[in-house]
Amino acid sequence: MWTRRQAMENMNYWGDSRVIEGMMNRGVGFEGGKPNWNWIFEQVTDCSTDWSPSMDGLEGEEEQAQSDKIVGNIMAYFLDMLRIKFPNTFAEVPDLEDLLEADSLDFPVCNFPMKWAICSQCDGDGSHVNPSIDCGGITQDEFDEDPEFAEAYFSGRYDVSCKPCGGSGKVKVMSASNNAFVQWVGELVEEHDRYEYEYAMEVAAERRFGC
Repeated sequence: MWTRRQAMENMNYWGDSRVIEGMMNRGVGFEGGKPNWNWIFEQVTDCSTDWSPSMDGLEGEEEQAQSDKIVGNIMAYFLDMLRIKFPNTFAEVPDLEDLLEADSLDFPVCNFPMKWAICSQCDGDGSHVNPSIDCGGITQDEFDEDPEFAEAYFSGRYDVSCKPCGGSGKVKVMSASNNAFVQWVGELVEEHDRYEYEYAMEVAAERRFGC
């Protein structure tokens, strides 16, 4: 049975934004300027075929028949979608008929410019105080009562590496924000991260109450 203080500490810890961030598995749409194709492919094709232009306007048996074709050669239909949806970026992708007849298929090779940005989680420090230390806030009176703790706290002894930036204090972001494909992948990442955040918040809420 928790004391009131322990219960409050638990509530504060699982409500801390740094803890929530640490629980998330953020989406990675690009790696070094190159599309993270395996992740993108999984996000787009997972449990659904309504992303394919070949499904547009179909209903009933025709829709089911086309859905079966897509499942049978999902890579070809994925590449066809890229060609149709982003013609300026993937104009060299063959049409669907040629894709379906190809012996093997590969993701397109492309690279987009990136730039460095300060990590918003640690403000560029590369680390932050372990949430278990200060998630409930620390008053000046507490520092005054324990000078050794205060010294350790401000010296960084309780710091942990920042997860989003891996301790570097900076993260790479896309600079080609006017490219339709880059924007689309960004939307995939945002949607993925929104679900990750909601799930992390749900788990944290359960743990705040000892579940």
